[in-house]
Amino acid sequence: MIQGTSAEITKISAILMFKWIKEQKLQKIVLFVNEVHDENILECPPDIAEKVAKKLEDCMMDAGTIYCKRVKLKADATITDHWEH
Repeated sequence: MIQGTSAEITKISAILMFKWIKEQKLQKIVLFVNEVHDENILECPPDIAEKVAKKLEDCMMDAGTIYCKRVKLKADATITDHWEH
């Protein structure tokens, strides 16, 4: 059940992140590359990477509150020029 819940949180965070991207008019600047297990992989210019990473963490934590009411889940975004798994 934990793995399924993690996948659901990841999907919901992707929806929240995409809404933010649209609100900020960054559709052709911040790109969803992939979703793998419990990770959302995005691509963006280096000058906004910190801002995007922070928002991605916020979206993941916000999505976590739907399933985990008592303990706040933490999310860590990594900024890199290549994906490591």
